[in-house]
Amino acid sequence: MSHDNLARLGWGPDFERFYSEHKTEDSHPARVISVSRGTWLLAGVQGERFGVPAGKFHYHDIEMPVVGDWVVARGTGDDSWLVIQDVLPRRNHLSRKAPGKTSARQVMAANIDIMFVVQDALALNCALAERYLVLAKGSDITPVLVLNKCDTEAHAAEALGAIAERIPGVTAVAASALTGLGIGDIRAHVAQGVTACLLGPSGAGKSSIINGMLGTQRQRIGEIREGDRKGRHTTTVRELFFLSGGGMVIDTPGMRELMPWDASGLDDSFRDIEELAAQCRFDDCAHETEPGCAVRQAVESGTLDPGRLENFHRLTRELAYLESQIDENARREKKRKEKELHRLIKDYNRNRRKP
Repeated sequence: MSHDNLARLGWGPDFERFYSEHKTEDSHPARVISVSRGTWLLAGVQGERFGVPAGKFHYHDIEMPVVGDWVVARGTGDDSWLVIQDVLPRRNHLSRKAPGKTSARQVMAANIDIMFVVQDALALNCALAERYLVLAKGSDITPVLVLNKCDTEAHAAEALGAIAERIPGVTAVAASALTGLGIGDIRAHVAQGVTACLLGPSGAGKSSIINGMLGTQRQRIGEIREGDRKGRHTTTVRELFFLSGGGMVIDTPGMRELMPWDASGLDDSFRDIEELAAQCRFDDCAHETEPGCAVRQAVESGTLDPGRLENFHRLTRELAYLESQIDENARREKKRKEKELHRLIKDYNRNRRKP
């Protein structure tokens, strides 16, 4: 693959400028297309090669590359292996709170243009879809809802109607990986050099959609339980695939927990509520029991879905709590470093006084 063909991987002027500041005589740019069990698969001017991060990533606790990252790589003397020297600054990244009780960040992918949020149209969860939209908006990524398993026109009309009523203004596509409905519409969003990713719960059909976009069975598909339409995790790693005619798409494992890391996408994702809030009697209206609340009036009149307002309140509380935890962790880390510095100064002064 020549430097000219790097554009197919999403290479652009910003990355070129960053690369010129980090390159060495024997290095070249490459993009991470998969990460699995401590091994990175890179695509670049030398085609596809396996790579490993340089020692500084481990010794200096530097964040590891993720799928979609552009990196500075150099050879090792073995034609099949490369060493990752640096990660170029990201245009954006998908980040969530790491699963569990920790308040750490987990970066899932980087340098994304479009996020396809895949949901089972017959088990539609609008509250979950809204969480994914907050994640996308907070990362400056264009979201598109994909309502999969619309195997009939009635299924498609019902699902699209439910989304339009609950989440106004969002782009939604009715699709069926089984019949091929909507696959062309999804594919049309991913032009040459564009990077898309598919996110959604297990069993929503992300891998089936990927196979439909690729026109071949590249991703393994699991069985769906009839009782609750839940699926098993068939995708276990994040991986970037190249579409014929240009464009790339990243498949991701289903997520049991989704807590956006950044609250910046909240207002944009709930723009209708924010516009109503500007009409409230009080500037600090919490949209709960205050008199003259335009948001509550919209709910009572039927122009705003009560579930949407409830989810807005829930996400607001969760993001505020996460921010407080992050601030508390930062305070504790600052205090720890200050104590360590004072100890070092004390030891230095003690040793200096010794004859």
